[in-house]
Amino acid sequence: MSLDSIKDEYIEVYLKFGNWEKEVADLALSRYPNLPLYFENLFGFYYKSLFLISMKDLIQFPNWQRNCLLFYAKTLRTIYSAQDLSYKGCYLESMASTRIIFESFIRIAFLVCFPEKEDEVFQDKFKIANATKILDINIYNTYQLLSNFTHSHKVEMTLELFTILKGDRDNTPVRPVFNEDFFTSTFNMLLFCLWTLVAILPEVFPSLQSASKWKTEQEFLMEEAGKYFLTHEKEKWKEDANQILLLKKKMQKAR
Repeated sequence: MSLDSIKDEYIEVYLKFGNWEKEVADLALSRYPNLPLYFENLFGFYYKSLFLISMKDLIQFPNWQRNCLLFYAKTLRTIYSAQDLSYKGCYLESMASTRIIFESFIRIAFLVCFPEKEDEVFQDKFKIANATKILDINIYNTYQLLSNFTHSHKVEMTLELFTILKGDRDNTPVRPVFNEDFFTSTFNMLLFCLWTLVAILPEVFPSLQSASKWKTEQEFLMEEAGKYFLTHEKEKWKEDANQILLLKKKMQKAR
């Protein structure tokens, strides 16, 4: 059968799936209208900052800084994709992407504090748990949460397949569904990772502060998004946010 003779019903299913994802996203936006404001402002500033750096003569940067830029650039599209997945109801997939972002953040912080160990961050034996201990920051539990979500997705899919094979279920659930707990968990985790990457930009690339109004804008966004976590009803976010502020001080001393 040629592609030209594909049945209309298949196209209809494809379009329906897109509509279901939009319904989930609309519901998330209606429940939490302020979250996109934090994300969009931080993301726009994040993009602008990386663009300013990339316009410079990178050969003049020390090698550890160029490596940091590699990790920063790697996160840009991943952050956008993870946010999109979260809104569309693909929560576990969003968490898996956010885990990659968190790993890049730790590698960047490690490079700033220990530029002489720059080769280590590209090795398979580089462990996030060890890196957080060396950096003396207590946020490894956040990475464990991300890892648990990633691994639990495999378990969930295996159990789902087993249920179908046993014949206990007539229909496989394929429609995206809004889950408030999952949405807030994934979006908060992603927003936190974006906030941390923006927070340490002055320590990684001090030259950014010479750009017109950059420092003022960065400090404002850090305060606004930081306030969201520092005053959060869950202690975990307050503790993690304070750990990032301590890490910033350590990175300042290292530079």
